[in-house]
Amino acid sequence: MLESFSNININLKFTIENEKNNSISFLDITIKSQNNCFQAGIYRKPTSTDNIVPHDSCHPQVHKTAAIRYFANRTVTYPLDVISKEKEQKWSEGLIQTTNTIGNLLKPKHNNKNDPYKQSGVYQLICPKCDMIYTGQTGRTLNERLKEHFNDFKHIYRKSKYSTQLLGNKHPIGQINEIMDVVYVGNKGSHLNTMEKFYIYKETTKGNQINDKNTVPTNKLFDVVILQ
Repeated sequence: MLESFSNININLKFTIENEKNNSISFLDITIKSQNNCFQAGIYRKPTSTDNIVPHDSCHPQVHKTAAIRYFANRTVTYPLDVISKEKEQKWSEGLIQTTNTIGNLLKPKHNNKNDPYKQSGVYQLICPKCDMIYTGQTGRTLNERLKEHFNDFKHIYRKSKYSTQLLGNKHPIGQINEIMDVVYVGNKGSHLNTMEKFYIYKETTKGNQINDKNTVPTNKLFDVVILQ
């Protein structure tokens, strides 16, 4: 039957969902078969961020309360078991207090459990003499990336903007703990790209960034976060 449906239109592909561990998810419900009866729970995709319209946005108030009202109604109208209902109530309460705002997502993120220089992420290099700042990112360890900047400076390669700034102005280079600031720890990807652009843009507004002047165009969203 699935094959017949799929042959109707080559742009449509019908699939079938099989239960796993005696449970199957449909829309926002997970149905589980246990002890010859069915139990219902709330299903969320693994990629769910629990974000709703923030209270200080420009959306109408009715839009802001719609999601909260929906989640509250779902808790009492869906046939949830006692444990699932309590879990959903706690989740709804936490959702109202979430800190997943754009401003918080763009704040510096450090991992104090490990040496930050042995991780990847977004970093800033500060000129010891003029305090100009270069912002960059790396998917390797920050130690490795800094060694490349040191190598450029030592052998006068001028491959990096940072070494070019120091050599061009005859400024010295300092130790890693003196010149490198780890502003965000994370893996390579679109989020890290955004973090790098944000910190380049932030320093650009201060007039002290070493990166290319046209690296990041005008960004009103970044402006709002910087002014917070």
